[in-house]
Amino acid sequence: MTMMPFIFGPANHRLFGIFHEAQAPVAGRSVLLCTPFGQEAIRAQRIYRVLAEHLARGGCDVLRFDFYGTGDSGGDDEAFDLEGAGRDLQLALDELHRRTGRARATVVGSRLGGSAAALVAGPLSGQVMRLVVWDPIVAGADYLQQLRLKHVETLEDDFEIHDAAWRRTLEQDPSSFTDEAIGFGISPALRAQLARLDPRQLPMPAGLDLHIVARADDASVALWLDALRTAGSPHRFWPIEHDFEWTSPEANNTSLVPSAPLKQLKLIIHDRFD
Repeated sequence: MTMMPFIFGPANHRLFGIFHEAQAPVAGRSVLLCTPFGQEAIRAQRIYRVLAEHLARGGCDVLRFDFYGTGDSGGDDEAFDLEGAGRDLQLALDELHRRTGRARATVVGSRLGGSAAALVAGPLSGQVMRLVVWDPIVAGADYLQQLRLKHVETLEDDFEIHDAAWRRTLEQDPSSFTDEAIGFGISPALRAQLARLDPRQLPMPAGLDLHIVARADDASVALWLDALRTAGSPHRFWPIEHDFEWTSPEANNTSLVPSAPLKQLKLIIHDRFD
């Protein structure tokens, strides 16, 4: 099986990708994997690699890549924002088309990678055959609050640095701990975009083959599903019980490559619906 790391994109905006060539291209399908941001991207690396290898063995050409400002792509942390991620997704689709000759691809994104894909799926519908989002961030303000709390918890628990003032500041000052999330910088542009991200106001592109994989008790995803149903936007929801530890590279005693989400994503990509 061929796995080829490479750099692509304009000279001033270099992106890192890994292309997994189909072992036996019977399925004749292209798949683009969009990584999350920050610690969540680190946590997703293992399952993304395993998913790509499984798909390649099943006849799919797969490109997984890092958005600008993340992973091994150019730019520092603060170069990443959702609008830029949408443009990067276009570059990645163009690169995948150049390598495979196929005009359309299945796009898979998790967390902010899924959010970025959902935001631009409408304008890119000519290149996107199917959009699969796993645990997408659809309530940006709640996500920012979670990152603030997780940042302080990491300082206290993992680095064993305890300061009672941090908890007081966290509760009393909503602007505190917003420049960094567990070791990764957050730009003012990204903060503003996340603050505006609302599950009831996400774009509802017509005719998109949209599949959402998330826990049934995810309240923000439930609001998005209600909005999709109200708008009459076709979609399919795949409830999953597995609680993936997105912000823990060590997985906190959970599987680094959980079988349930891996199996679900493979079934959706290969059209093996129940």
